[in-house]
Amino acid sequence: MNIPFIIIGTRNKHKIREIKAIYLLLVPPRRDYSELSRRMSGNSFPDKSRKLSGLGRKNPKSSPDVHRGTNPKLNIRFIPLSDFSARGGNLPTVKENAKTYTENARKKAVSLAKYTGYITLSEDSGIEVKALKWQPGIYSARYASMEKNRNAPDQNNNQKLLNELPDVPMSKRIARYRCSAVVSSPNGKILAKAEGTCWGKIAFSPKGRNGFGYDPIFIPDKQPARTKRLTFGQLPANFKHTISHRGKALKKIFLKLSELRTNLF
Repeated sequence: MNIPFIIIGTRNKHKIREIKAIYLLLVPPRRDYSELSRRMSGNSFPDKSRKLSGLGRKNPKSSPDVHRGTNPKLNIRFIPLSDFSARGGNLPTVKENAKTYTENARKKAVSLAKYTGYITLSEDSGIEVKALKWQPGIYSARYASMEKNRNAPDQNNNQKLLNELPDVPMSKRIARYRCSAVVSSPNGKILAKAEGTCWGKIAFSPKGRNGFGYDPIFIPDKQPARTKRLTFGQLPANFKHTISHRGKALKKIFLKLSELRTNLF
């Protein structure tokens, strides 16, 4: 089977690393890409005849538990979407103004797939707090922003969320991270979609420097040790990826692509 190329459609270095890490947990490396990497250096882009697929997100930032029997059978090379703009292209601006994560992900996937001409996977995610009537939700990235369509710094978003829960006890700080992922073909056909949810609670203060977004204040219910209650910001990345909302959604997506790989790749 030829190596399918997937374009990572985001400029968010944190999300790029996380997507690659989740994939590698599911599908350990099976061949040496050094020669391929050399051929693709200097903004050189693979020929369209190689049947590229795309992973599309334009966000300016976005384990032992994985059973081998359910791992996807894929062999993917990730390429940043920025390679398109580096070659003189103007990436389309996709307004994330839908009312659901899935619809936002679908809009991004379809728009970028049509623009690049390649299969594209896009995702949208957010955090929801029960005491705040499940807000901020789809507005998570711009929760503390003074401008409607501009994302706010993670630290500002975290502090605003904590300020909204001044006297709420831990037992009622119930929260969930949610992620929706969608795969689109260049003609706009939805090839796969999946959702993932991770339940937990909001900490009283930020802890840890790992991850991004609301990770420093989110304590997942599932922990590596019962005696500790660590935030995503404190937990090892590999453990986080096996239980996170994004990890769950992308595992389903990669499994579905594995089932479709004969026709897609």
